[in-house]
Amino acid sequence: MDAKLVFAKVLFFSTALSTVGWTRFQNNVLLSKGISARDVGILKGVGLLFKLTGELTCATVADKYDPFSVFIVCTLCQAYTMECIRSSATLSFNFVLFIKFLRGLTACLPTLTNTLSVALTAGTKEGYGQQRVYGSLAWGVGALSTGVLIDNYGHDILFFLAYCFYGVSALLMYIGSRYLKLSHTGAAAITPYGTAAVSSGAVKKNSDADLSIPPGGLVSQVSQETSRLVAQLRDSLNKLLLSDVLKHLLLNILVYGVVMSSIDSVIFTSLIKDYHTTASFGGMYTGVGVLSCLPAFYLSTALIEKHGHYNILRFAQSACVLRLCLMAMLPSSWEHSPNCLLVTQLLHGASFALFWATAVDIMYKLAPPDMKNVSLGILNALYFTIGGAIGNILWSFVMERVHMHGVLVGALMLVIVNLSVLHANQVSLCRQIDVVTSHRYEVVNRSDEENDAL
Repeated sequence: MDAKLVFAKVLFFSTALSTVGWTRFQNNVLLSKGISARDVGILKGVGLLFKLTGELTCATVADKYDPFSVFIVCTLCQAYTMECIRSSATLSFNFVLFIKFLRGLTACLPTLTNTLSVALTAGTKEGYGQQRVYGSLAWGVGALSTGVLIDNYGHDILFFLAYCFYGVSALLMYIGSRYLKLSHTGAAAITPYGTAAVSSGAVKKNSDADLSIPPGGLVSQVSQETSRLVAQLRDSLNKLLLSDVLKHLLLNILVYGVVMSSIDSVIFTSLIKDYHTTASFGGMYTGVGVLSCLPAFYLSTALIEKHGHYNILRFAQSACVLRLCLMAMLPSSWEHSPNCLLVTQLLHGASFALFWATAVDIMYKLAPPDMKNVSLGILNALYFTIGGAIGNILWSFVMERVHMHGVLVGALMLVIVNLSVLHANQVSLCRQIDVVTSHRYEVVNRSDEENDAL
């Protein structure tokens, strides 16, 4: 197997293991340290809004400079904020809010991992899905094993596991910075081994130029660089968000993120309070969902090529309708409901993995060469950050008043509306997406072959 594909798979696996513990069990940790269930939802939602600014800013810096260094710095910051939580016996709302702010500013690891893995598949027979499947595998294994370890050794174990794999991920990115070449075309773009790279002399020349300090000193230089980054981010957002092809699609992604937060995030609070399950069960719940994602991610590239982006998006959201219907039929008072919830998790691959692989494929292929990180940053921001923030806040208030059943019914109604709008835009929007991405795919592949021949 090509060494760059091995690198992408190992990076996905390690990054997923470093984040799964906190992502899946932070509700348990916060509840055990004195934060109420409603405040847990609010803090998670607000934290995701903080993440919006940090993710796009870090992605812009990575596009312009060095994604490897940005990744390593953000990894260290994430580990430090987790230690602040772990070392506190009790937590206040304001303290956790501040920690969420710090974590949000440096929460770009998934975006950079996605961008690097897509870039490394260029010129190979594999696609994004075949790399992402290893992230899902790590997510499932990590969630299940962390849940069991928490039940036996307490919450501290999830922090130590995270620190370990943060270190592994940072080491991998350091290795990547030494052996994966970067091509500087206005903004940094990740270039795989076989493609044309900037000569060491040119890189040295650029590095020397970057070190020169203009009149006015270092403060003036920082101010100018900040202004350029802000202008670049604004231009990038305008190009993508005002695109006729993407406007309606991005709205669909945002709404779907709100829907999925009900069964990907909020439900973990309900599993503890309403279904009275253990952390091990929460890990098993995640593990079953991840198991269903493995074939979905692996086959996603072939399915997209055969059926087109629109049909995969429609199928994924239809699977979500079925999933929510089944979950809404399960009363929390029934003793067998938790086991039935595990069965409904088998639809996670169809409703999430296929949707996400298709969305990443669209955004990467439509993005200009100097906006790959920003484009996938916007995708992450819309689905996980803004959609997740709105969903966590909204569904937490709904759950407080009408319990999890009301959340599931509300999410079901929302995804039906979202799917109906997607179907209504089939001719005007979705066929354009398939045509444009098919054209971009041919151009990208041809360019890679020409570069490999150099």
